[in-house]
Amino acid sequence: MEKITFTTEDDVLISGLLWDAQSRTTVLLLHMMPANKDSWIQLANRLFHRGMNVLAIDLRGHGDSGGGSYKKFTPEQHYGYFKDKDAALVFIAERFPKTEIYVGGASIGANLSLGQMADDHSIKKGFALSAGLDYYGVRAIDFVAKLDPEQSILLVGSRDDGRSNGQTCGDMAEQLGEAATSHKQVIVYDTGGHGTDMWEEHPELLTTITDFLIE
Repeated sequence: MEKITFTTEDDVLISGLLWDAQSRTTVLLLHMMPANKDSWIQLANRLFHRGMNVLAIDLRGHGDSGGGSYKKFTPEQHYGYFKDKDAALVFIAERFPKTEIYVGGASIGANLSLGQMADDHSIKKGFALSAGLDYYGVRAIDFVAKLDPEQSILLVGSRDDGRSNGQTCGDMAEQLGEAATSHKQVIVYDTGGHGTDMWEEHPELLTTITDFLIE
């Protein structure tokens, strides 16, 4: 594992952790709020040992990245996460030419991952932990309807994870699965909490995600 940095198109310094397996497949991981790139270490180590490159980044306003504090962001500033994601993809393309890219995320990072898959159908696999129908205007419910039938997504949520819209992430995982126009696998737990917190109660989820991306 190595620490890396790169700069977005609007000059925000982004910090990341890179696992270089010299693989032809690279996984980009996007964290939930208020977590950071370290929340992916357990999964990234598993993917690396199974022969995949992994890049986990701190979105702007989080961890070691620049951009101020996400706690003070306006709704419009949260859209800057798209630029962080795009800059990470440029970094991957430069570091690993001709690599196949997969994406995965938790909460807002899950929505960003689904948005990337909707925009780029060459990304054949992705996973979304505790995705929301609409987080800060980042609308996963719209993204899943634009996926290609040849893409595959894994959607995971918990019914004890209530959100401000009155639904649980378990409910929303099911709704996103129903709306998705791709291959999909939906896992709903009765308990487990939000995003990457779920594997504290469900450590088997780490294996499930790893197998999904590799098989």
